[in-house]
Amino acid sequence: KSIIFPWRDLWTFTVVANLSIISLNTSLMFNSIVLYQISKLAIVPFTCLVEMAWYSRQFSMATIFCIVLTLVGMAMVSISELRVSTNTIGVVIALSSIVFAGLQQLLCRHYQTKHNMPSNDLLAQTALAQGSTLMIFGPVMDFLFSQRWVSTYEFSDIRAFHFLLLSCVLAMGVNFSQFLVLGKFSAVTFQLMGHLKTMLVLILGWYFFGGIVTVTQTTGMCLAIGGMVGYGYTTAPTKKVESADANDDNDEEAQHPKTPTGGLDRVNVK
Repeated sequence: KSIIFPWRDLWTFTVVANLSIISLNTSLMFNSIVLYQISKLAIVPFTCLVEMAWYSRQFSMATIFCIVLTLVGMAMVSISELRVSTNTIGVVIALSSIVFAGLQQLLCRHYQTKHNMPSNDLLAQTALAQGSTLMIFGPVMDFLFSQRWVSTYEFSDIRAFHFLLLSCVLAMGVNFSQFLVLGKFSAVTFQLMGHLKTMLVLILGWYFFGGIVTVTQTTGMCLAIGGMVGYGYTTAPTKKVESADANDDNDEEAQHPKTPTGGLDRVNVK
């Protein structure tokens, strides 16, 4: 059936999602790979804190401990980044990316529940608005930071075009592989693979792009990754129970279908 997505909800989600994309890419531009990746790990604790305050969601003490551990690791990396590079603007942008990315995830869940639509339908409803607005404001934001328009870039070296094409292919591969992993393995395995990816990005980013990695940054990075791994383990039983309850509800509804709306069934009496 066709789903009508209200204009107000559409543009609210579009604005927040675009700010999330812009802030994350800007954070990567201004900050080191270490701070960028650790700030992405802090998105999960931020969403949990908002759910606790706004939706009164309850978490176990073990889960709360893992959230605090991740936040402490994020703070250690951020403070160390300020001491090394005094990049105050970069840290502010990293913190804003946490807020906007977390709000996007919360709105995604909220609108799916509110309008009773799966994730694919929500994506289909918002893709056109997001894509068109990013095509308009993306080049403008790029000009503000680089003082050059994207259209003026000259592909004098064919390798630049090859890297651009390779980036697009790898992005498609990442999105496709997520569905493959979720279809073959459990959510815990998916989370652990995501944390392994984070560790590889941190190590390879430091190896290829250089930079100063202090003892404080290394300790904070280990604390943040350890907190997220622990969060995946502590929340796994809850997710299994919710999935089992949903399956039981579907089975019960299949065995005892609801009476169609409109009152009692009509019976022809001769």
